[in-house]
Amino acid sequence: MNRRSTPTKEAVLKLLKESGKAMSQDAIAAEIKIDINRAAIYRVLNRFCEDGVVHKIVAEDSKQYFAVCEKCDSKSTLTIIFTFVVGVAKNRMFA
Repeated sequence: MNRRSTPTKEAVLKLLKESGKAMSQDAIAAEIKIDINRAAIYRVLNRFCEDGVVHKIVAEDSKQYFAVCEKCDSKSTLTIIFTFVVGVAKNRMFA
């Protein structure tokens, strides 16, 4: 479904794409360049997940991390590998 683009959505997506890694909502809130509250970031991230724009994982630290979906194809089996650093531990998740 095509949804209306907003400055908030554009800023969140741009940050995720430019980071090249999975980010938590806290990290996004700390790095985003526009004035936006945490609830709006949460809603945008969840909408992106619903639309298949980003994927969400829950790490060992119980935080949710979000990464841009770059090679998803609904017609094939999907293997997503998120590599990110949480503290000093490197985690990989396959979905």
